[in-house]
Amino acid sequence: MKRAKLIEIVIASGAEFFRRGGNHDIYINSKTGVQEPIARHRDIPEGLAKRIIKRLKAQTLI
Repeated sequence: MKRAKLIEIVIASGAEFFRRGGNHDIYINSKTGVQEPIARHRDIPEGLAKRIIKRLKAQTLI
């Protein structure tokens, strides 16, 4: 999956850019408090992209 497409999906799911790391950008879902690093490569492996999306959409247990 292209990184730009992954970023669009991540932002649409409610996450926002948090900060830049050494080789990654950190995105956080403020509702759940989940942080996920996203590498700055052009292509992100499909399985990794799916896991990132799943973690950032995760609901907190109440």
